Amino acid sequence: GLSLSSPLLTLERMDGLVAALGDVLPVVLDLSSAPDTSAEGALEAARTQPGTNVVRLDGCTGITVDAVSQLGHALPALSDLSLAGCTQLDSGALCGKLSTEFPNLKTLDVRDCTQLS
Repeated sequence: GLSLSSPLLTLERMDGLVAALGDVLPVVLDLSSAPDTSAEGALEAARTQPGTNVVRLDGCTGITVDAVSQLGHALPALSDLSLAGCTQLDSGALCGKLSTEFPNLKTLDVRDCTQLS
């Protein structure tokens, strides 16, 4: 039974739980609340979180195809990329980069990217 003298969740168990969750939860870099983020700013943020597998750059109009390509190199585990409203992206160049530089990409959001056709 449960006794009040022995806590159900000890600190050691809590540390183990946190470590286990860290292995399965996504590591998210969300810059969508900072639409003035430059390509350089996004890359710098990515480099500080090398295990990132989810990136959201919604509305960051300064993001170019070259910046997206560099993100692919900086974050090889990237599986979820949101570029909604990134108006400088062109479809031909973007498609070429995605197929070669994002081997783990499973989800791509390009809503409201006006240069894409």
